[in-house]
Amino acid sequence: MPWLSDVLLTMAWRLKEGQRLLDAHKEHLYQLALRRGASHAYAATSLSAQTLVCAVLAFVFRSSATSELLALSAAAVFALIIHWRARRMVAVRA
Repeated sequence: MPWLSDVLLTMAWRLKEGQRLLDAHKEHLYQLALRRGASHAYAATSLSAQTLVCAVLAFVFRSSATSELLALSAAAVFALIIHWRARRMVAVRA
């Protein structure tokens, strides 16, 4: 979920900013973390931790279709918060 949401939210952000989707860029979460001064290990570990949180949500809410929808919604909100916070932190530093 974090990897897919990163791609989708980065595309949405680029559309909002009027950027071309097919041009090269450095706007994904991993790249934002590096720009902020994080190490490669920290950035990879953070994204892996987000993946783990989503996996735990999927495991906990696996009992019914409604629960799966709840888990997906929770993971999507989690992804939005992480993405928004990362963009904000980079903007503050710039």
